[in-house]
Amino acid sequence: MPKGIPNPINKVCRLRKFLHGLKQVSRQWFSKLDYTFVSLGYTLFLNKASTHITILAVYIDGILIIGSDYQEIQHVKHCLNDEFAIKDLETLHYFLGLEVSQTNQGIVVFPSQDMLLHPYP
Repeated sequence: MPKGIPNPINKVCRLRKFLHGLKQVSRQWFSKLDYTFVSLGYTLFLNKASTHITILAVYIDGILIIGSDYQEIQHVKHCLNDEFAIKDLETLHYFLGLEVSQTNQGIVVFPSQDMLLHPYP
């Protein structure tokens, strides 16, 4: 029971409203996400070891994981899936209005056609 409400017969409250859509939801989600990343050794969603680096870019419900060590990326995805039940979309094609192409020479990033047709104000 919430503090200040008498409860002489030790009853419990039943939640009638789900948190989805409330202002606290994004804060709680970010808090849990932050705790998970910190427990994995990430500070500011960046993990730099002596031989590799892994960067996590988070935007609303999307996470981009990039790095130089494939095994570390797989480890992070496994841990995130245990905590949040993520869906791995594998190869990156679009992120935050950017189109991404992978070539033998590296990665090319450019604005998507939607961004060119409807630029942000």
